[in-house]
Amino acid sequence: MVLDKKTSDSSGHDVGEKIRVLRQRCGLSVRKLAELSGVTAGMISCVERQKVSPSLATLHKILSALGTNLAALLGGESDPGSGPVFVRERMTLVTDSERSYTIVFPRSEDIHVEMTDKQILPSRKKTV
Repeated sequence: MVLDKKTSDSSGHDVGEKIRVLRQRCGLSVRKLAELSGVTAGMISCVERQKVSPSLATLHKILSALGTNLAALLGGESDPGSGPVFVRERMTLVTDSERSYTIVFPRSEDIHVEMTDKQILPSRKKTV
């Protein structure tokens, strides 16, 4: 661990900022990510605020808990909606009274799969 050193990828983006964005997109608190990764919440907080430069082992633990890896993090993808994380705000939501569908992948000629997230809502009927 190196103190007071910003860690940037090849495109100049801060690694700590990318980790924070990934954590928030996954809906995780710093404490929950710490629990999942085996890295202390204090260390994750310092990494996100760019107060420390994490070791590769620490970075691997954090990224594994976020469902990604170092190659994806440092890949410098130009489209923030591509890769292992898709921005929920760009997804289409379709609902009716009983269920909700989120269309994860936007329509595209180069994507030959349709992925949806289906949620079945609780019944509004009262049971006795």
